Amino acid sequence: MGIGFALVFEGVLWGLFPSAIIRAVKAMSDTDEKILRYGGVASVAIGVALIWYIQHLRAGSL
Repeated sequence: MGIGFALVFEGVLWGLFPSAIIRAVKAMSDTDEKILRYGGVASVAIGVALIWYIQHLRAGSL
C-alpha cells in the first residue's frame, strides 16, 4: 500500500507540474553528492519514525 501511495503522489506531481519537476532534477544534478546523501538518509529516518508512530498509534500503545 505504501508503494502505491508513493507512486500516486509522484504521478500527481509529474502530471501537474512537469516543468517544475524537471527544474528540480536539474538542480539536484548540480548539488553536491554529500548533501543529497544526507537528505536521503534524513528522509529515510523521518519515514521510518512516521511509520513507527502510526503503527503504535493505531495499536493504542501511545
